[in-house]
Amino acid sequence: MPKAANRTVVTTFRTQPGVREALEVAAGMENRSMSNLMERLAIEHCRSKGIPIAGLEADDDTRGQRGQSG
Repeated sequence: MPKAANRTVVTTFRTQPGVREALEVAAGMENRSMSNLMERLAIEHCRSKGIPIAGLEADDDTRGQRGQSG
């Protein structure tokens, strides 16, 4: 069976406990999951550096905020 076009990949990284705690707080403040916040931050950083992201149109952001409709 072919893979779905929008399939995601698992990415793991290590960080200091304080950074993780801050990420949890920031994600909660925006009603996002931590992975969604990390993806949004990575997209913003790449765009600011002019790094293209395959499969992501220029006006696309991440999949939206958790619990939000529309």
